[in-house]
Amino acid sequence: MSTIEVPLEKIRIDGGTQQRPLHKGALERYEDMLRDGMEPPPPQVVFDGSAYWLWDGFHRYHVARKVGRSELLCTVTTGTRRDAQFLSFGANKDHGVPRPRGCVAEIIKKMLMDKEWGTLSHGVIARHAGVSSQYVSKVKATINQVDSRDAPRLRTGRDGRTINTANIAKAAHQRTKSPARVNPDDIPLDLPAKPKDAAPASGGAPAVQAVTDKVGHAVEGAVADAFRRRQEIQDLMTTVSKVKTTVLKAIEAKDLLFADINPSRFEAECNSVFHQLKAAMPHAACPYCRAAGCKVCLGRGWVNEGVYERAPKELKAS
Repeated sequence: MSTIEVPLEKIRIDGGTQQRPLHKGALERYEDMLRDGMEPPPPQVVFDGSAYWLWDGFHRYHVARKVGRSELLCTVTTGTRRDAQFLSFGANKDHGVPRPRGCVAEIIKKMLMDKEWGTLSHGVIARHAGVSSQYVSKVKATINQVDSRDAPRLRTGRDGRTINTANIAKAAHQRTKSPARVNPDDIPLDLPAKPKDAAPASGGAPAVQAVTDKVGHAVEGAVADAFRRRQEIQDLMTTVSKVKTTVLKAIEAKDLLFADINPSRFEAECNSVFHQLKAAMPHAACPYCRAAGCKVCLGRGWVNEGVYERAPKELKAS
């Protein structure tokens, strides 16, 4: 185990290692800490030889990206993605943001229903998840109850034919209680159109409009083009939010079309996409090179809000 600076681009968060959604209040607290010069405890990752799988510290990871950091101090252990997933089942059991209601039950179900982890004793699972053995047994009972409901109920009639009466009950239930359906028209699928040219002036040539960044500085050329395209990112962020809201509502309404989606993981991944898009949003002409292009702005001449806020005041005032 070691604690090192890990490039954010090498940290993976898509390995099924996030067991609960992000908490807005926690994100804000960590952001305030970083902006005030305080460093939170290092996140925990598992290194498999090429990627660093994050299993504890998702709030710190997303805030680091938001404020424009390229590296994050992490505690690193060697293993596999699956090792990271198992470790994530015990994350936040005694520190950090409390796990929301229902989260622990989902964690225990994942362990009990896994071919390997399901062979562990209830005591081992309980200690790893931070609960009692009795609670693990209770969750196990709910799984068995579902399995028994899905088991075939065979009946042989006078004519010698055997039928599954469970299917008859299911069909009757579906007729009496139809799940809420999602209106496909509510889910925007098309990417936003490119910005239209400005209306022609009286002379027939397109009118050239002055462009300023979000802090009021005039920009031109390729930098101005980037700021004209801010709405593209904003539209994509809106699309992500609408998709997240629509799908979560469908899951809550027990729409069977979305039964295979884990709501907590889906919400977390949507939030991750949303924050990554926000981090790509042009905010100001680069205060370090005055839009000429440098290493800080990656040669673009502009920076996002996080990088701009971290720049020295004397550079932003010039």
